[in-house]
Amino acid sequence: MSEEEERCICQICQCGNHKCAHVENNWPTTTGIGESTTEYGAQYPGKEAVRTRAIHPAETTLNSGEFHGETTNKADFYEKQFERNRSFKPIVSTIQSGEFNGDTTHKSDFNLKQVRLVLGEVVNSLQNIFVSI
Repeated sequence: MSEEEERCICQICQCGNHKCAHVENNWPTTTGIGESTTEYGAQYPGKEAVRTRAIHPAETTLNSGEFHGETTNKADFYEKQFERNRSFKPIVSTIQSGEFNGDTTHKSDFNLKQVRLVLGEVVNSLQNIFVSI
């Protein structure tokens, strides 16, 4: 059995996160799995494009110019002049004078017809209904 000498974690692991005092800071380490180059990245290089800038409207000062207090709404719709109607009592109608008998033209034009019922026929029809049930 051969004795292994003790090694530091920065010598065992190559992830690049372990910093030891005995190692120089500019010592090259790998970036880990894949080393940032893949087959896809080699075959299809990224495209470069210039980023567009946002369009900001020009600044306006709110107090620039005079304000006359007239808007398009006020200019189009002016105040209309009117007079208020005077209140009054309604005139008492003469139609309501007289006696009400409850007859209408419809009732007077069409007379009530008399219906003749025979008691025996009604009883027979009711018996037929109950027998069929």
